[in-house]
Amino acid sequence: MTTSPIVERGPAAVPQEAGADSGADAPLSAAQRRVWLLEHLRPELVEYNMAQVFELSGPLDVEALDAALGLVVERHSILRSRVVQDAAGGPRLRVQPASVIRLQRTDLRYLAVGPAHEEAHRLSDADIRQP
Repeated sequence: MTTSPIVERGPAAVPQEAGADSGADAPLSAAQRRVWLLEHLRPELVEYNMAQVFELSGPLDVEALDAALGLVVERHSILRSRVVQDAAGGPRLRVQPASVIRLQRTDLRYLAVGPAHEEAHRLSDADIRQP
């Protein structure tokens, strides 16, 4: 098994964003505030949720993939952030502590190519609609 040097060094080797984990809630940017308002006006709105379906071939080192994604989430605090309401009911951005990332994997090898693609997109669409 081979992994990249960054995965072998672990999270301590990944530089952090300045002030990203100060522990204090932060104000939303103008763009974030617009999305927050749209979501409150139309909670069913999913246009801003993004999902990707990837077809992988060959052997997959699941542990290395999980570790690499964990490092990306560790490095980019926005991927660990959620919007909370302050005492006045206004939106604030709260960065969550880093946690273990586990991808949801579904083996579709038992399906023919066309139905496998359809099922992958169905699963992706269902995941986007989760709160």
